[in-house]
Amino acid sequence: MSRGDGAEMEDIPPVRLGELRKASVPLSVSCPLCGHRAAVDPIRVRGPDSLDIKELTGRFRCQKCLRHGGMSVSAETKPWVWHLRRTRQFFRIPAMARMIRDEGDDEQA
Repeated sequence: MSRGDGAEMEDIPPVRLGELRKASVPLSVSCPLCGHRAAVDPIRVRGPDSLDIKELTGRFRCQKCLRHGGMSVSAETKPWVWHLRRTRQFFRIPAMARMIRDEGDDEQA
């Protein structure tokens, strides 16, 4: 499956828990049932640095409706995109990131 810019989805390495820890990028966890969303510090999540964050979906419980498992887990978009740009990992940047300003741009707006 293509993501629209020529890169294949299978070619993009998964986001690892250790990457988020080292870059201080929070996890975005959302409940598909009630829509509640929370930012979680990856330092507080148990698991090895090599763990793909997609494997964390069953580990969280919604604080609003108390549903356990089935959460949507991803890296917080803006800080993750900034990290990928800073580390020149352009091939891993999501297609929608074109709309995200660089870090310094927020202060000027």
